[in-house]
Amino acid sequence: METPRTIGRYEVIERVGRGGMGVLYRGRDPVLDREVAIKVMAGDFSTDESARSRFFREARASARLQHRNIVTIFEFAEDSGTPYIAMEFLRGQNLSERQQSQPPLALVQKLDIVTQLLTGLHYAHEQGIVHRDVKPANVWLLDDGTVKLLDFGIAKIAASTMTSAGSVLGSAFYMAPGQVSGREVDGRADVFAAGVVLYELLSQHRPFEAETPTAVMMKIVSEDPQPLSKFCPNLPPALIDAVMKALQREAPRRFPHAGDFAAELKLVRLSSERGAETMITESPDLAPTIFTPPTPGTGATGAIGGGATPRPPAVDPAGMASMASEPATSRQVPTGQSRMSTWLLIAAVAIAAVALAVALTGRGGTASQPGSAAIGTAPGPGASSAPTAPPAPAGKIKVVTSPEGARVLVGGREVGLTPADVAIEEIRSGRVRVAMRGYRGAAVTAAPSQIDAGVTLVTLEAAPTGIDVQVAGNYPFEIFDGTNRISARSARHEISVEPPRTLRLVAPELLLNAPLKIERTGASRVTMSAPDLGKLSLLTTFETCKIMIGGRDFGYPPLSEQPLAPGTYEVVLKCPDGEGKNARVTIQSGQTRRETIR
Repeated sequence: METPRTIGRYEVIERVGRGGMGVLYRGRDPVLDREVAIKVMAGDFSTDESARSRFFREARASARLQHRNIVTIFEFAEDSGTPYIAMEFLRGQNLSERQQSQPPLALVQKLDIVTQLLTGLHYAHEQGIVHRDVKPANVWLLDDGTVKLLDFGIAKIAASTMTSAGSVLGSAFYMAPGQVSGREVDGRADVFAAGVVLYELLSQHRPFEAETPTAVMMKIVSEDPQPLSKFCPNLPPALIDAVMKALQREAPRRFPHAGDFAAELKLVRLSSERGAETMITESPDLAPTIFTPPTPGTGATGAIGGGATPRPPAVDPAGMASMASEPATSRQVPTGQSRMSTWLLIAAVAIAAVALAVALTGRGGTASQPGSAAIGTAPGPGASSAPTAPPAPAGKIKVVTSPEGARVLVGGREVGLTPADVAIEEIRSGRVRVAMRGYRGAAVTAAPSQIDAGVTLVTLEAAPTGIDVQVAGNYPFEIFDGTNRISARSARHEISVEPPRTLRLVAPELLLNAPLKIERTGASRVTMSAPDLGKLSLLTTFETCKIMIGGRDFGYPPLSEQPLAPGTYEVVLKCPDGEGKNARVTIQSGQTRRETIR
């Protein structure tokens, strides 16, 4: 297949991949002078107008997803009748490739990768979009450790456009039972697929294995997954329980939301970091490694199709301290460790301690039985002491955030920065929120075990890198990004874009095709206005001649106070006898131009 020189407005540099849904190219946007990835979709849209309409409708919905863990889509358009997608070009490698390279991933890395994946999925599910094709090949690891989910919504778009009777779309090993059965699915299908990804990361096996895809799908709908403990007996029980819950055949028995699965993994990770020495000693799979470049000559790397070799980050993307690379026996907590890490450990240990006490009491035991640690008693010989949280005043609970330093708001009034003591009743009433620049605000809640422990932890999610733009005018117009309409006809628009970007305001009946430049100013929200219109009144003695302004037909004379966008236009009178008259007029905002053609 010959590589085209251009696709739409984009210059093609090279072909970097081919898959079941099309061909992927690396290209350049000459307008914004940036590198892009261009996916040319497979399928024949030329004769199915309803399919084309459905494709662009669902494509626009996917393009609205602006999240740090989802690849950013710039444009959906067509080139010679063939749909294509322009998106950000990513350097790094996909998770499937990383699984095959050395050194192996550590447990905290595996948890971090899937937690970021679930965070992106949760955001998309809140926007009403289900991925339906979550698999390691669609999980991209950037050089700095950030995880990006690829092809978001593409599976659903393809399903609605490239239909064939009885076909099932997806990758067999990662499909939820509902998908295999051809039923309509929701976000819990993606939770199932993420569970398969984590199961495979932890065990190097898939939960459902057979010789053919059909046999795999039969197992998914009729059998339980192989116990994870069969392959990884030394994993924390809480982690095994979380994975197996995500893989339940019946959707109502899984985590209801991707965010719930992510929250469970975060707690497991906190516990893992606290007990890293013991866990590393017990299991060679948990070797403390970080993202490192492959050894010279291995050739493992890429961008969405090729590029730079990953470099090891100093801190992982979740903002928590990474496990050190020294042997477990010599690992020390570094002096000067941030107060945030200390508070996270305090929260994890306190919550775990209360849960243990409740469990022991429920079995008729006490905290001082053999084999258990008594809460509040001195540790036995050789045991390490956990830091002790300063007790919160009676009737209050300590609110801890990751990262720390968030503003605490009670009923909209700021009362301090985290970590902070807040009245338990205020939290129960739902009046407490935390906010921090660069992160999404969040409500503060506390489970009974957290109230008993006196600490509740809120992990803040980074805000999208785009900015919210409000554009208003005193007339309806559309907004385009290149050839892609990103906001339908209205006098008021709310959009989110990644600056710098030049959009266009379009209203053909007003001859409006005006640029709207959006620059990065540091503000998260900007308000802009469409240009004010002017008016044109035209008198002429050539009453049987059509009035053409800027190439558009405005009917027959006279023309009275016609609203037009500011600009200079060629006015042409097209007469039946072939003769014509013309004039050049300039329209200014808020003014009426009166012109006579004789």
